Amino acid sequence: MGDFAERSRTLHNLNADVVPRESETYIKVTHYQLRNTGTDLKVQELIDSNLAQLDVMFNNLHDVNKNIMSELITKKMGQRIGLSSDHEHF
Repeated sequence: MGDFAERSRTLHNLNADVVPRESETYIKVTHYQLRNTGTDLKVQELIDSNLAQLDVMFNNLHDVNKNIMSELITKKMGQRIGLSSDHEHF
């Protein structure tokens, strides 16, 4: 499968919905990521590697999501939702 990271591209779709309710305002933030690896992935190769390459991709997407969310929310909210405090924005 080779080094897919150099050829991959990721589409980020970030939405923020604001809903006023009584005396409070609720904000819902959703972040979707779509990864194009730039190469054909073969299921048998993924299985043979014990899904290690797929695990690397998902861990990367997860870390990127944490970084983006840490830029959008306050430190207090990050702690409230269990977002790791090891991100530089906190």
